[in-house]
Amino acid sequence: MKLIKDVLDGLLGKDVTTAPGDAMTSTDAAGGALAIYVDDHNAMQAVVGWDLPAAVRVGAAVALVPRGGADDAIDEKYVPANLLENLGEVSNVLASVFQLPGNPHLRLHETYCPVAAAPNDAYELLFRLGNRIDLAIDVPSYGTGRFALSMLN
Repeated sequence: MKLIKDVLDGLLGKDVTTAPGDAMTSTDAAGGALAIYVDDHNAMQAVVGWDLPAAVRVGAAVALVPRGGADDAIDEKYVPANLLENLGEVSNVLASVFQLPGNPHLRLHETYCPVAAAPNDAYELLFRLGNRIDLAIDVPSYGTGRFALSMLN
């Protein structure tokens, strides 16, 4: 959890608050984004899910988009292309949290929005209980959202 917070803090230039959260469900994730991480053989090993508020708020914060624009996107239940691109960059850097001694090298393969657009195996992995982390995140000046990281092993 600390590695995730450190990456978010560094990329957003803010002290992001992270806390254990309830398990993300498909209802929670609807409209959000899903990032797939693969190993050197292009086999999926992990996914990260962002609910709609987290996807928009993190995507906005990384590019200093005004909060009002982020709030409007959340109200419209839509992740604008520019914010999704920003979130993809954050998801790319988040691959660093997997780079621990003894772990296989993982890299970002692709980011999908909405979550339901992801391949079935990735979608199912996001909601599989077990080897996962669910967080509530609060981005200063932007607000809260939910994040889930789930790994095959």
